[in-house]
Amino acid sequence: MNRNYFSPVWSVTAALFLVPGIPLKAHIADEIAVKTTIVFDGEGIGLCFDISSGVIFSTHFLAILDPDKNKTFEEDHIRAFSEFFVQSLRVSIGGEEQELAFTNFSSSPWDFFAAGVSSIVLDYTLPFPAGDDSSLDYEFSFYPDTAIYSLSVENRFPQGIAMLEEQRNE
Repeated sequence: MNRNYFSPVWSVTAALFLVPGIPLKAHIADEIAVKTTIVFDGEGIGLCFDISSGVIFSTHFLAILDPDKNKTFEEDHIRAFSEFFVQSLRVSIGGEEQELAFTNFSSSPWDFFAAGVSSIVLDYTLPFPAGDDSSLDYEFSFYPDTAIYSLSVENRFPQGIAMLEEQRNE
């Protein structure tokens, strides 16, 4: 008895290769996601960037964070990465560009970077502006063709500070 057995999984897979013009999504190796949290409190303005990446970006970041390949993230290399990252960021208050103060770095273990799945958290601060009305403008272009961005704002002031509007350029 001769049976022809054709698995549904194989038919879907074969269809993907046979149908022209269907774009295939990028693999996680090509992805980067940046979650930004802006915190207003009595001390100033905090900006936290949580960067998650796949293989391509993890290995690139590892080359900056550990160029001598000793499996440790040394202070000068962390600062170099922070400076590399902050080049893609513009923050102004009331139209005046601000310089961010780097305050903290945390990350996945070295082996995660080598495996191609990493997470980096960078924290920066700004002094809180004097005066009644100020606007905070934030422009971010870290790998703009590839990255997925998200933004959240936390207001820890008891009163007097409000987020009146948000404008996105997408």
